[in-house]
Amino acid sequence: MVAVTGATGHLGTVLVKQLVERGDRVRYLARSGPTAGLAGLDAESVPGDLTDRRALARLVSGVDVVFHCAARISIIPGDWVALQRTNVEGTRAVLEAARAAGVRRFVDVASIEAFPLDNLVRPVTEEQAIDPGRTAIEYGTSKALAVEEVLAASGDGIECVVCAPTSFIGPPDYRRSPLGQVISDYLHRKLPAMVDGGFDFVDVRDVADGVIKAGDNGKPGRIYLLSGRFATIPELMSILESVSGVPSPRLCLPQWLIRPFTPAIELYYRVSGRPPQFTRSSLKLLRLNVTVDSSRARDELGFASRPLEETLADTAEWLRTERID
Repeated sequence: MVAVTGATGHLGTVLVKQLVERGDRVRYLARSGPTAGLAGLDAESVPGDLTDRRALARLVSGVDVVFHCAARISIIPGDWVALQRTNVEGTRAVLEAARAAGVRRFVDVASIEAFPLDNLVRPVTEEQAIDPGRTAIEYGTSKALAVEEVLAASGDGIECVVCAPTSFIGPPDYRRSPLGQVISDYLHRKLPAMVDGGFDFVDVRDVADGVIKAGDNGKPGRIYLLSGRFATIPELMSILESVSGVPSPRLCLPQWLIRPFTPAIELYYRVSGRPPQFTRSSLKLLRLNVTVDSSRARDELGFASRPLEETLADTAEWLRTERID
């Protein structure tokens, strides 16, 4: 039996599906009933959230491996209280429940943002120390603090492994991730311009596979970076044009032109409830031009990432088939 937190999120939905398909007995934590991505799967749902100690105890009872995917992902500055409550205190609560239940292995899904990305050491590898005081954005700080707690617990009656993916995209994306929204807006010709900068993008299906492999074969106390391919935003748009037939925006705005308007843009996201795309934090990450080396995951886990062209083609097709705006 394995347990999954964050099962209704982008990665969690894909992870649960892959686990069920390979024959695992799966139990997952959910605030409500099965979502569109989980409906019909042979998996047990436990109602509750990361603050519900009874639900967590039920979730991990009789479980061999816990996959902790639940997280608050925020690229809007000023969200620290919620980030700490979910990403730090929530991780601590799941870890404590797992240890109390005698769970053998705990796989924590962190993020590349937990690393000190602005030190300009490229490519980023696992040898770079996690330091919450040196992360580029608040979200990264919360994930770095969570990683420290997980690694500190490893060996004390439980094997802990950490996976740190880069920016993942791909189908299915029912709850619309920020990048999924960008691609949807692109397909509906609601994206009049691009910004400069770039990042490493990886397929969510490959991340899920890497997380499962970490549960099977990851070395306790290790961090594994799960990366795909670095691409600039103009390159990303060019690939989308080739796989979808929708013309790419021709205007690429420099960040110095956009930055003065980001506080107003962030306010719009907060009021509208739309997934944020360009904020002070996301623009900072894009201009860092982060490249990542996932050799450790490839060598020790057998991790592999598919071409970005395939990911974007599949994402565009899924969005069109599902008719999601």
